[in-house]
Amino acid sequence: MDEKILNKKAGIGPVVFLSAFSLFFLVGITLIFSSMFASVKASFAVTIILLFWILLSAVNLALNFISIMIKKNLFFPLSINNLLNRFLLFFAGIIGIFFLITRDRLEASFIEFNNRLIKLKKKHLKGEEILILLPRCIQNNECKNNVVGDINNCLSCGKCDILSIKTAIKDKGIKAVLVTGGTQARELVKTRRPKAIIAVACERELTSGILDTSTIQVIGIINIRMNGPCFNTRMDVNALNSTLAEILK
Repeated sequence: MDEKILNKKAGIGPVVFLSAFSLFFLVGITLIFSSMFASVKASFAVTIILLFWILLSAVNLALNFISIMIKKNLFFPLSINNLLNRFLLFFAGIIGIFFLITRDRLEASFIEFNNRLIKLKKKHLKGEEILILLPRCIQNNECKNNVVGDINNCLSCGKCDILSIKTAIKDKGIKAVLVTGGTQARELVKTRRPKAIIAVACERELTSGILDTSTIQVIGIINIRMNGPCFNTRMDVNALNSTLAEILK
């Protein structure tokens, strides 16, 4: 699989198409279930609950899509939005198999979809309200200096993107941290309580982080894996600069 291709913007098309198709699929399955167990009293209540949940997911998807099209924040609060998106993404991943849309492509599309929505909130933040989470593998493997937890320990040799990141956030009051995994990242978020997170990782980790962090705005930047996963990864520093320009006061 060509990692260069994976790091191009996927666009919102795949996630919108597969999510919408999933809704039709779920309605069909629910109606089949209802007809098969029509004689069972409990089946009516289950059918109503399922159809209500599907309708709510459809409304959420429509509001998300309309928000992006008209560039105005119309969508539900993040906690509700992410819960419904998690529900649709599960089925969208299954449907995607039949349309030859890989999980990575679907997740990249979802990340782009999420980023556009988050930027519509237009909450201009102070630097100290923003946390940048970086993967451990962004540090060059030949570097012997420990920069996990404090990128200021970087020797600025330029072999990885840490120097460019330090330059991008210089004098802005933004905290950028290399983390070794999801557990450390979650603890850091609990400790610092940022209002917004800019996370750099692979599609799977970003999607999981966005959906799990339902009360904090998360903007994802997919890493560049020129040497394969989890080894000397890079990032699009221009994407970081443009994101900071949009959300900083």
